[in-house]
Amino acid sequence: MLHLLISQASAFCGTYVSSGDSDLQNSWAEVAVVHQDGRTVLSLSNDVIGDTTDFALILPVPEILGEDDIHVLEHDVFDRMRAYTGPRLVSYECDDFIVEEADSDTDADADSDSDTDTGVVVEAEYVVGEYDIVILSAQQSGSLSTWLDDNGYHAPPDEQGILQDYLDSGSYFFAAKVDEDDAIPSGGTLSPLQLSYASSAWSVPIRLGTLNSPGSQDLVIYAVNPYADGAAGISNYEELSLEDECLFQGPEEFSDFYATQLDEAFASTEDAGWIQEYAWGSGGCDPCPPEAPDEQDFVSLGMEFEGSYADYFVTRLHVRYTPEQAGQDLSLYSSNITSSEQLRWISYAYELEDRWPICGVDAVTDPGSCDPDATSDEDPQVIEPEPQCACASTSSPSSAWGLVLLAGLVLRRRRG
Repeated sequence: MLHLLISQASAFCGTYVSSGDSDLQNSWAEVAVVHQDGRTVLSLSNDVIGDTTDFALILPVPEILGEDDIHVLEHDVFDRMRAYTGPRLVSYECDDFIVEEADSDTDADADSDSDTDTGVVVEAEYVVGEYDIVILSAQQSGSLSTWLDDNGYHAPPDEQGILQDYLDSGSYFFAAKVDEDDAIPSGGTLSPLQLSYASSAWSVPIRLGTLNSPGSQDLVIYAVNPYADGAAGISNYEELSLEDECLFQGPEEFSDFYATQLDEAFASTEDAGWIQEYAWGSGGCDPCPPEAPDEQDFVSLGMEFEGSYADYFVTRLHVRYTPEQAGQDLSLYSSNITSSEQLRWISYAYELEDRWPICGVDAVTDPGSCDPDATSDEDPQVIEPEPQCACASTSSPSSAWGLVLLAGLVLRRRRG
């Protein structure tokens, strides 16, 4: 099926005002995961708080990764994905409801090396960007933990039970630390790491990352798959929802408002939960932020295209969990539903009252209207918004992020 590149669209609907992400940037992790033709490409984004000599990333993988399966990405890819899919506050004027037509450098040494003292096998070693990387196999979690600590890939405390679960399932372990010659000062940004591996299951490992958790953890997932597969979901945790598509009138900042909405939604269940924040195919959003990813960004995230670069579907999932709630890794699925959804609030304007409800307020008795023929004597009514248009543009923003715990991320001081 051929889909028009939305970046070529001439229509623009309303104005993008702000994102609800701004108050969350230092408290959640983000990953991009592409699943296509039995292969998963997982990209991880992290910043640094503290000395990078203390950084280690430990992640279970289903196979021995080759040199070509590991890459580093440009930071801007995640910046654009974040802005493009984030919950948004938008502004409309009456004129916006006139519908317009849219136009259509890596070194490697992969020799296996068995450590006879611990029973751990170094299946492969690579230097990728600023990272020293090893792929490990073992039979016993105690041996693996000892090897990681002895070699500077610091294992988290109390990790052996979870490590053993992964070993028993046949997993290998991907471990990365920052090369001593490429140390990054505190507050700097590590290059996003990308792993590619064969996998019939579409999953995101989170259990290891809970071992150093200060409490609850937030993870934002950009799930990408072929357009026909539709929106992604998480099968083994509860889906939650927020009240959106309403007129926001403060008085708090929108980012504070959205953070409160998240807190209330996640507090409504005793278990871990997730919220779909965005689901749209072929580059759509309404209205779009000034910066949006282009086809090359999706290629860099691991999407392979045949024919049309617009043949993709993106879902943004926001997950929150405590160590006690995260008993299983996240199992994703493709719904085959290609309808568009995004979390969106509209800046309050009197003339929009007959198009959207006011957030947290029952229907008004005398709604304002863009229709000059509307009279105050008419009964209150809810008028469905006009069909949304899809708008996108591309450029390269940059932003600073604090270090956040994600699936398998372990940050710990070296022992003196």
